[in-house]
Amino acid sequence: MPLSNAERQRRYREKQKAKKPVAYLKKEAQRKRDAYIPSHLLTPDALKKRREELCKKSKRHYKKVKRVQNETIEVAGPSTSSTLIVKLPITNVKKGKQVRKTYRRSLRTAYKKNSELSDKNIELERKNKRLQKRIERLNKKKPSMMLTSTDAEDADISSMDSEAGISVNEMTPRSKTRTEVNSLKLDRKRAAQVRKKLLLSNTVLHSIQSSVKQKKKKGIKSIWSGLISKYRCSSALSRSLGINRKKVSALSKARKGKPMSEQVKHKVIEFLEREDNSTTLPGKKDTKTTNKETKQKHVLSDYVMNLYEKFKLENPTIHISRTVFYKLRPPHIILADFANRKTCLCSKHQNLALKIKGLKNGGLRCSKNPDILIKVFPTNKEILEQINMLESTAIKFTQWKRVPDGTKMRFKEIEETLPKADFCIKFDKDLAEFRDHVDRVHTQYSELKRLRENLPENEVLIWMDFAENFGCVSVEEVQSAYWNAAMVSLHTMVVYYPASKDNRIQSYVAASDVLSHNAVAVYTILNQMIGILVEENPNLKRIHYLSDSPTSQYRNKTIFQFIAMHEEEFGMPARWNYLESGHGKGPCDGLGASIKRAADNAVKQGKTSIQSADDFMEWARRARESGSKVKYIFYNQEDYDISEKFLSERITPIAVKGTFKIHYVIGNGINEVYSRVTSCYCNKCIVDISTSACEGYTLNRLVKDTATSGVVEVIEPLESSEEGETVEGRNVEEEEEELNKHTIELDKLSKDTWVAAMYERKWYIGQVVDIDENDKEVQVKFMTETGRYGESFKWPKEDDIIWIKLDNILCIILSPPNPSGKRIKTYTISVNELKKIEDLAKTPN
Repeated sequence: MPLSNAERQRRYREKQKAKKPVAYLKKEAQRKRDAYIPSHLLTPDALKKRREELCKKSKRHYKKVKRVQNETIEVAGPSTSSTLIVKLPITNVKKGKQVRKTYRRSLRTAYKKNSELSDKNIELERKNKRLQKRIERLNKKKPSMMLTSTDAEDADISSMDSEAGISVNEMTPRSKTRTEVNSLKLDRKRAAQVRKKLLLSNTVLHSIQSSVKQKKKKGIKSIWSGLISKYRCSSALSRSLGINRKKVSALSKARKGKPMSEQVKHKVIEFLEREDNSTTLPGKKDTKTTNKETKQKHVLSDYVMNLYEKFKLENPTIHISRTVFYKLRPPHIILADFANRKTCLCSKHQNLALKIKGLKNGGLRCSKNPDILIKVFPTNKEILEQINMLESTAIKFTQWKRVPDGTKMRFKEIEETLPKADFCIKFDKDLAEFRDHVDRVHTQYSELKRLRENLPENEVLIWMDFAENFGCVSVEEVQSAYWNAAMVSLHTMVVYYPASKDNRIQSYVAASDVLSHNAVAVYTILNQMIGILVEENPNLKRIHYLSDSPTSQYRNKTIFQFIAMHEEEFGMPARWNYLESGHGKGPCDGLGASIKRAADNAVKQGKTSIQSADDFMEWARRARESGSKVKYIFYNQEDYDISEKFLSERITPIAVKGTFKIHYVIGNGINEVYSRVTSCYCNKCIVDISTSACEGYTLNRLVKDTATSGVVEVIEPLESSEEGETVEGRNVEEEEEELNKHTIELDKLSKDTWVAAMYERKWYIGQVVDIDENDKEVQVKFMTETGRYGESFKWPKEDDIIWIKLDNILCIILSPPNPSGKRIKTYTISVNELKKIEDLAKTPN
């Protein structure tokens, strides 16, 4: 019989093994290594087979080792008459590994057994609960029949239910299904099919019964009006549920009201986002994301109930309930909460709200909203009578006040207690001022709303504001870069065009590395902005400006002179509108926050690195290319210096009396401006105020210094009358004498004005930084003396800025100190100025 291939190969291997055993074994080992496949590359079946073979091989190896350990070795001694036999056990060098493997095997066995016992325990607990539930049902039906869990386990379930007399309706869906299937006596296969359908039906019915017991009429009506009615199963369902079919059919169907139109929804949201109804939060983190859409947060300036009444008055044709109006408020518009929220920026509102809170704590029943209070009590006499009727003799309240904190003055909430009589006098005065304040707020917003809606052709409205400086950051930066990061100044502007334009609104942002927020920066920005607007529309006739009321930026004599010379320099007249102090938030704040947030996100995502204003503009250029609708303007230090030089040479205005009360300025030639306490854009004033019959306009004539004349004519504000306007002139000496009185009027001061002031019985010179018209205080940046006799001064290494009372200002320095020196600049003042300051310092108050 011929040999097979396998047999021939086997004999050949045995022959090679006997002929060259070492070489054969080495070659065989190499072959196995080459043919070895790593475990992670094997299929699950092949891996399982390999592990089984390894397990068998290990068992054979352990048996062999154990067998060898039991064998003995006979050792022959010296040639004597007797033979010595010694039994020596052969030790296993791998005994330690064997012990560890045995331990692991035992541990696996214990874990496996523990898992099995846990599953068994869970099953027994489930069975125990099931039996306890059956006993509970039996006890409900027959209290006298008390079964233990052992008795229930031995008893038959079906017989237990039937013996107990439990009705079919009281069974669980599973028990009911089992009873019904058993009664049909079907075969095993058919019973399984019927059981599934019956179980589904009984479960649904049981759920409906539970809903009916809870009196959910809406659920009952929805069930009855669907497929049950279509397939005429109402009677069968009513019998199953135990509900009167006529009673259910008598229930009226749920009424569906008319859906709210998108136009009305949009009108309500637009109303709530309007500047007079809500305030835009300026922070870049003050956002709300809804449906993957991020919007800037708004805080309502009044309660929704009052805004609802205001909406109905403005839109009498729209019929909407208060509940629907409440529901249409979007998530990014936050409710107002006076005297309790950190977003209230108006000191008059907040301080009055805190006084009202003190009155409520004293027992007065009134609204905590100051706006509602003045509506409920039209006159101060009514509220004062209520206060006098209180039992308490003193009123305890808190107020926001500027108090000294080290070397600086800070706003803090101070607790005060006043006798009732003194409190009434103070409250009467504050309430009268608050009524005027609220009237100005409402008037400004209503007039500006009228201007935007009726903006004439070839005219534009520019709403502007300085945003918080953008801090340049990097994704990865060293410690020194973090503490010395550059800043970028941002000035946001929203331009409104007439209604005939396709795009009525356009946003602009002016970026710069010049961090000064003053009138010079405003002029530099507007100089470029006007050029852009004229390029877009060469027929531009008038520009309306709108801003908040900081004296260091917009409401000062420099801006008044800018408005006066606007037509001569740019070829068109201009008007400037100021919002009431504390109520200047608007779309510019949201624009600044969104721009800074977008730049931050671009840096965090690694798309760009912003280290300076130039880098910011480069990012802005790419953002414009990517589809951003915001336009950007850039100005540098050179542009700022040119504007500063121009203004210092050409504009030398005189401070206007009553500057803090002015909210409307209109240019009238090079040297004159009309001012008004509030804006007016009636049908005549919007065209030309000379043809208007509206009262309240004041003429302020400004004359700048010239090289050929030593006389400056200043026109004091005089109310216009029907007979005409009269003016009164004074020379330089008279004006200088008024400015240098020991008691300086607040209206005479503005930012960057040089003054001499007393502090701790010693006089210093410095520049005005800020003015607080409410507390009549001035923030001054002081210099230090360098000369022996106080003739020269320098700026200290660390800014020495403090708040002082207006009475502590000695005089206004008309001739600014002259700088000198290269490395360290020193400033000197004239001998006459020095003598005048020393004389005033010696004069008692």
